[in-house]
Amino acid sequence: SEERGVGEKCKVRTGPIALKTESFVFLFVVLGLGEVFLTNLLGVVYPAYMSFKAIESKDYEDDKQWLTYWVVYGSFTVVDTFTDVLLS
Repeated sequence: SEERGVGEKCKVRTGPIALKTESFVFLFVVLGLGEVFLTNLLGVVYPAYMSFKAIESKDYEDDKQWLTYWVVYGSFTVVDTFTDVLLS
């Protein structure tokens, strides 16, 4: 296939990299360190990257998926902002 994974392109085994990444994320969650950073990384940076990839692809289903994600994400952000104001 024309599309290959990052590990295949770089000729690197991705198993150890994935394990280290998962361990790092788990440590962040357990210790409560960098929760804002982790939330932004998983909730904004990764979806933004995938949205750009979806726009560049010819498939419209992935465009619809990521557009739906951003609409839901934006809705939750607005609701969260207003409930913080109302509850404080």
